Amino acid sequence: MINLKTVRWLAAAFSIICVVQACTGRSGSQQQQDLAADTLKANALIKTGTRIQSGKSDSLLTLSNELYKIGYRHNYKKALLYAKIYDANYKWLKANHEAALKVAEQALADAEELGTTKLLPDIHGIISNLYKESGNYDLAFTEIDKAIKAARANHDTAEIISALGNKAMFTHSYYNYTDQQENDHSSLQLEFDALKMAEASNKYERMRIRFYNNIAQTYKEHKDYEKAIFYAGKAVVLATKYNQRRSLTYSYNWIGESYFGMGQRDKGFDYIYKALAITHDLIEPYRRMELYEVLNQLYEKTGDYKQSLAAYKRYDTLRDSMAVDKNTRRLNEMQVVYETAKKDKKIADLNAANGTSRRMARIIGVVAFLFLIMLATLFWQYLTIRKKTKIINGKNEGLNNTLLNIAFIQSHEVRKPLTNILGLMNLIKAENYKAEKQVLKMLEKTAYELDEKVRQVVKEAEGN
Repeated sequence: MINLKTVRWLAAAFSIICVVQACTGRSGSQQQQDLAADTLKANALIKTGTRIQSGKSDSLLTLSNELYKIGYRHNYKKALLYAKIYDANYKWLKANHEAALKVAEQALADAEELGTTKLLPDIHGIISNLYKESGNYDLAFTEIDKAIKAARANHDTAEIISALGNKAMFTHSYYNYTDQQENDHSSLQLEFDALKMAEASNKYERMRIRFYNNIAQTYKEHKDYEKAIFYAGKAVVLATKYNQRRSLTYSYNWIGESYFGMGQRDKGFDYIYKALAITHDLIEPYRRMELYEVLNQLYEKTGDYKQSLAAYKRYDTLRDSMAVDKNTRRLNEMQVVYETAKKDKKIADLNAANGTSRRMARIIGVVAFLFLIMLATLFWQYLTIRKKTKIINGKNEGLNNTLLNIAFIQSHEVRKPLTNILGLMNLIKAENYKAEKQVLKMLEKTAYELDEKVRQVVKEAEGN
């Protein structure tokens, strides 16, 4: 039989299982709530990131880190993908081109794996700009053509405008980089074509900033300074409206050089230093390096070689600190590796999922362990009860045999002497209770026989 102690133990085990299951249920429910909350947070971060990609770089780092946390916590691939895009932008703005390209290519591989075509133009655009800034125009044009193709496939007018603007800028930069300015007959027209698309709707107003700046740069290089100042001024208005401070550094740059070219040198330097101050505030060493190069050239033209040398030293120090030449070589090497082998993805997207799986596995393991203990206990109790049942059944069988023997003795052997005694008593009664000696001896003998039979019954009963 199951004793009271065993019953209590089983009740305690059952209670533990119920508590674990209840906790698991609450944990699962809590995880669903956490996922829902983090999904809303991730979408809000993504929306913010879309607005500030040209803003302060530290803001991009904060957004990227938050999205990484959410992505790894829930294995939320959308959050991880945007985290990498913002991370690549941040590293690009910090002039860490090698790391930026690595992250951008991871984002591209993830987007292709997930079938997220919406983000392909943006990612190809980042990669193309990195190659352009490293002087690898062949790869820059290859990537920007991929961006244009993806944008058209998505029927995304904003991305088409952006990609066309990049191609126009690359074209212009290429002819400057190769000192073939006289052969640049297309970049300005490409800029105006893209600007026309951006001016067709107010929703593309912010996108006009880059085109005003690029057109201003081209006019400045053509020494058409009034037009350069006009278009750069339009860029200043919109860049201020949308807080695009990095874009302001270009607007002030072109305005400053244009005023310098028109003979208003002090005014020109003022604008260049305004742009330089913004790069310090935004912590953008690459733009700061470019502006010191401009200052070096302008001071040299004024004959102020002391200031020219100071600007050049700052430019050279920044260039060395950012290892621009090394970055250029590494970017080319990485692109070859990526195009030939698509690079092995070295990411930890499954960390959060693995952590959740391990946590759930521990809970399930505890429940399973308790369940096995309960099964083992019940099986042991079954064997004990079975054994005792066999013993009881065996005893019952022996008892039945004993009862049969007693019944036999009682119905046959005990009945005989008892009948004799009754017969002799009737005889004595008939003689008026007077008996002969012979009759009394017979009565005595029969009584002994009855006693023997009674003893036999008792012995039979005691034997079981």
